[in-house]
Amino acid sequence: MRFQTKLLTGYLLFIIILVGVLGFIYYANSVRALEKNAYNNLEVLVDKMTQQLDSLIRPMDFISVNLLSDNNFLSSMQTLAILDRQKAENQIFINEAYRRINSALFNYTIGRDYYSVNMFNLAGDFFSSSIDKDGRKIVQRKKIIANIPWTGIVSKNNGRIVIIPPYYDPWVDKKVKVFGVVRTVRGIGFNIGYIEVQQLYEKLEKLFHVEENSHISVVAFTRENNILYSSGVEDQVLFDFYRDLASRGNCKPTSILVPDSSYEKIITD
Repeated sequence: MRFQTKLLTGYLLFIIILVGVLGFIYYANSVRALEKNAYNNLEVLVDKMTQQLDSLIRPMDFISVNLLSDNNFLSSMQTLAILDRQKAENQIFINEAYRRINSALFNYTIGRDYYSVNMFNLAGDFFSSSIDKDGRKIVQRKKIIANIPWTGIVSKNNGRIVIIPPYYDPWVDKKVKVFGVVRTVRGIGFNIGYIEVQQLYEKLEKLFHVEENSHISVVAFTRENNILYSSGVEDQVLFDFYRDLASRGNCKPTSILVPDSSYEKIITD
């Protein structure tokens, strides 16, 4: 009996070990399959958001390019930049420049598809497709322009667009959160003004929206590595990591440990 008991016990231990090994292999394969499925789902989601963002930014850029392609608009901005406003004989040309720029901005497409399209220069001239924004005196306009943080960056970008992260519209008294696409207007050897195409921030919120129970965080950066949108990420360590990731371009999914963070493990793509 003792031999039979030992033999039976040996068989049971073998079966238990075999079941345990098979269970571990099944569990490991299941985890890998779930991770792969999660990566694929995230990749689809990222591609979808990227395409939607591109569809949002491209028309904003097109408006600025379209304005620069308008000879009347461009020559009018050059007039404001070159003519001496102290001379009475130039006033007729300056008034005509005002009329042409306003005419270019006041059209159905701009009013329908964008929150606001603005043009201004360092001399204090300001024009907008929104009639609510053109009531300030030139001294007030110059003060607003002097406090705009992105003019220096845009001026150094040689006419290329710069996407401006969300900010409160400085041209209205109430707090309206917007984001923008801006570019300089180039004259002969110098900048003669800025074109600012604005959209409401809520469009970004709608574009990057994910279900609250999905446990997915979203961070989008501009080409200049500024945060365009962020949801679900609060740790500065993570922001720095994602910013470095964005600056290096595409990379494979990876797992990282973040010290001194509320996150123990982050899977990124």
